[in-house]
Amino acid sequence: MNRNIVVSTYENNILLFKNHTTCIYEDDYIEFNTDNDNIRINLKTFSFTKENVESILKITKDKCLLTLKELKQSLEIPLEYVNFENSKEIILEYKLISQENPLKIILEIGDEQNEL
Repeated sequence: MNRNIVVSTYENNILLFKNHTTCIYEDDYIEFNTDNDNIRINLKTFSFTKENVESILKITKDKCLLTLKELKQSLEIPLEYVNFENSKEIILEYKLISQENPLKIILEIGDEQNEL
């Protein structure tokens, strides 16, 4: 089912960008596109996958895996922490060991009538 979605991305609690787009919301999955990325989130077991032309980043509660497409190689990146909330808004916050600041993504999903 298609719905409107507002995607807000923060670094160190500073808004980097806000994107209004549509998402596919089926069962326990949300999938949407940004300018450069295709993002898929499993809401039940929690996994976050961000894919673009160069790479695939997959984050679960336990680990982060970065796959570089051109090299056909994957690298596990240690997670400092990951928090996931699925309430009125869907909130994903994570910090990889290699990042200086944490990232937070907040998803506001419209109802079945595509209203937000």
